[in-house]
Amino acid sequence: ITLHWLIALGILTNIGLALMTRVAPQLNVFAVGFPLQIMIGLTMIVISLPLLGVVLPQVFEQTPRELDSVLRAMRAPG
Repeated sequence: ITLHWLIALGILTNIGLALMTRVAPQLNVFAVGFPLQIMIGLTMIVISLPLLGVVLPQVFEQTPRELDSVLRAMRAPG
């Protein structure tokens, strides 16, 4: 699950809450919306946790090389 899917899910949740507010204005959207968004966010984190085992070793392997290239680029000329 990529960041794009997480953002899209957040936007769809907000659109759904906006539609609920228009259809049933007496419903307090804050009382329903915040726990719903927290629940969806935590669910997406739990679903994406197994992917960290695949991605993080690659990130940690590339970090020293990337840091070295950034520091070399920042070095003063001369």
